[in-house]
Amino acid sequence: MEDTNKQMPYVGWVPCLNGKLVFDLVECELNDGVNPTIEVVHYDQKSDVLVEYVLVHSTVDWKDFGGDDLDGLWSVILLSERNIQDSSHAGTICFIPKKDEDSIGSSIIKIASRINMTLNSDEINNVTSEFIELKNELGIAAKLYEKCYLAEFKLDDDGLVWIQPKVKQGDNIIARQAYYYIKYTWHRHRHHDSRAETLTTVHKVPLNFLFEVLPYNKNKYIAKQLIDDLKRNLVRFKRGIDDASHREVLKAKGIVSYTKSLVEILRAKKFIEHSLYQKEINHLGYFQESLDIISTGIEKNISLHNQAVNDARAVILFIFAIIMPLIIINKGNTDPPGVGVWIAGLFSTDVSYLSFIVLMFAAMLVYIKFQFKYGNFGIFHRSLRKSVSYIVTDRKSNDFLSNTNVFSTILIVFSVLLIGFGIFNYFELIAS
Repeated sequence: MEDTNKQMPYVGWVPCLNGKLVFDLVECELNDGVNPTIEVVHYDQKSDVLVEYVLVHSTVDWKDFGGDDLDGLWSVILLSERNIQDSSHAGTICFIPKKDEDSIGSSIIKIASRINMTLNSDEINNVTSEFIELKNELGIAAKLYEKCYLAEFKLDDDGLVWIQPKVKQGDNIIARQAYYYIKYTWHRHRHHDSRAETLTTVHKVPLNFLFEVLPYNKNKYIAKQLIDDLKRNLVRFKRGIDDASHREVLKAKGIVSYTKSLVEILRAKKFIEHSLYQKEINHLGYFQESLDIISTGIEKNISLHNQAVNDARAVILFIFAIIMPLIIINKGNTDPPGVGVWIAGLFSTDVSYLSFIVLMFAAMLVYIKFQFKYGNFGIFHRSLRKSVSYIVTDRKSNDFLSNTNVFSTILIVFSVLLIGFGIFNYFELIAS
């Protein structure tokens, strides 16, 4: 491992919960969704040893690849191999601009396509020689063409990956994109948003004399960087938790599981001592307990929300049960129901619309105040504010006169006025 550290200055971690990657399960998750992809795993004898070959090719749209000449569509080829007894894959990853594919990488793409076609047709003759030829072509292209970028990597079966960009400048960009491609070849999103690429990322180990003299310090530095990646995202997801949804809580719990797995791996590799291992495991346990408490609170809020919905349905059904008989009062020669005549009589007197609205508002205010303290209107109001906040732009949505609060209040008042106006005119029509 120390030799790998010296040769390959970039390190990252491909998340794996069980602490061991399954190398023959490859899937090219990074692709543009338009151009064809190649995913090949092949086995062959080499000097009486069974060798596993992996070939992945796709077109990727990387807008953040680098400068002006490093934006857009890229043709990416990953080629790797290992002796079946080994615990790591060693390989090469090559980046070619899609627009220059015909001039720079035509032979490379032809060989990759030929390998894919041959294996899919079960004609395995001379396939191993094709892999060797492809590897040579990648090295030649990187030397001849300035726009062809190459990186070598070594992927351990516990997920740690070491990367060495073969470029004169911009090695951090190539290392980062090589890492993401390797990561999403052997890892699939399950516990987090697929757009969260920086859940784990690649780090450059600085040149340090003490690191070379005392390799343990170097390993401890690497361990800290990798663990901090996940802990940073734990805090980010926790801050985004919505009190009416389990979505962010589940993401955070998934990251806790990944972090525990990483800590176990780092201890097994002797990158961290037992005391630091125990400290990290304890902190993750505390974080897990916090998420469980939050999850219980969310469950209660969801229960109250469902109760509020059921209450609203009951009120609507009750109102319809009262009004429905009045809707058919003028059908044929049928006389209006007694209750309709009585309510309509109120409208034939001096009761004004303003008086009606004042009375209605007074009743609503009493009801709202009561429900804010004891019932479900508070949940309804928070849900309304949340919906409004998606529509309006607000820097401080919790301020008393914020756009969110103003628009929410206007919406409630307008709704009450609309209902009041409708009811008033309905019974005024009966009275006339």
